[in-house]
Formats: sequence, structure tokens, C-alpha cells
Amino acid sequence: MVYNTAVTQVDMQTPAILNGVVSRAVRGRVDAARLALEITGRHNPKGDQAAPTVVVAIDGISRPQTPVQIADAEVVDADAVER
Repeated sequence: MVYNTAVTQVDMQTPAILNGVVSRAVRGRVDAARLALEITGRHNPKGDQAAPTVVVAIDGISRPQTPVQIADAEVVDADAVER
């Protein structure tokens, strides 16, 4: 319970902490500027990484063996069909 209370108090101070980091960064502290940029995701100290590869795998659906060609389709004249 003591730990949870302490964590809650730190969480409540997070905006003030970030404002302090930003004010130090504005004054020229490179480490504070770097930390602020890392927190916002605008700086990656490890460098740019390759984009993740996305693989879509659909199991249980068989692929069609013979594709249907337009030449194989039945042509119906709409004017000739009786209603």
C-alpha cells in the first residue's frame, strides 16, 4: 500500500517533471533536450531501425486452382432477358 501510494504521487508529478525537463532543454542542456525528444518518440538513440515486416497468413482457405477468365464467363444480353 505504501508503494502504491508512492507510485501514485510520482505519477501525479509527471507533468511537472516533464515541464522541468523542457525548461532545462530550452536553456541549452543537451541531455535534457535529448531526454525530452526520446520521451516524445522524436529521437531514437539507437538510430533508425528498419520497418517491421508484416506477413498476412490465412489458414484454412484454399487457393483457387484455375482462375476464372472473362472469356469463360457467360454473357447475358440484358435486353433479351424477359422479365
